[in-house]
Amino acid sequence: MLRAAEQRLHTKGHRRVALGVNLDNHAAQRLYSRLGYTEWPHGKLATTETVYHPGGRRELRPEVCLVMVRHLG
Repeated sequence: MLRAAEQRLHTKGHRRVALGVNLDNHAAQRLYSRLGYTEWPHGKLATTETVYHPGGRRELRPEVCLVMVRHLG
């Protein structure tokens, strides 16, 4: 699925793709590294996680993620 998304971005003229990974998700970081992604040079990124609760309530929590990039083509 990831490769299909990368191919679609490439056909639309994009030269690279970026994704955010939770700092504690080491398995995903290793996977993306094996797929050619590298950590971007601008450090960690402060963002927001959305947690969905029963009954439809949403909670926004601050989160910091690692941004990984891959050049396409």
